Amino acid sequence: MPFDRKYDDATREAATAQVLERRAANPELRSIMRDVAAEFNVGQQSLRGWVHKATPATEPETKPAVEPEKKAKRRPHFSPVVTTHAEVEPDADLDVPAPVVEYHAPASTATDSYVAGLEAEVARLREANTTFKATIRILLGE
Repeated sequence: MPFDRKYDDATREAATAQVLERRAANPELRSIMRDVAAEFNVGQQSLRGWVHKATPATEPETKPAVEPEKKAKRRPHFSPVVTTHAEVEPDADLDVPAPVVEYHAPASTATDSYVAGLEAEVARLREANTTFKATIRILLGE
């Protein structure tokens, strides 16, 4: 048995016509769908669908000639490298060992102090953890 329609064609057409008339008379009123749906005792979503089908399709908007600028992606923040060792190839003619070149990246004092604070806190927590484990062993008699 095919799907039985809940609303007859006359109700559908009258409600759709009423919405289109009210929109033409007062286009800024936003409660038209709700009011007409209550008058005809139909669901708002059903009425929206009927109006959408009855409204002539408008042409899609054309894209502007100039596309708006896209926001630049944020670059990830990397922590600075503190020390790097680079090996230099020795000259084949000389028997001199290759010098080790050290590079020290400029580091901000705020980052250094923050990292130093975290390292100090980790050291305190490890010491407290060791003390706690020793106390538990004494209490349990191990």
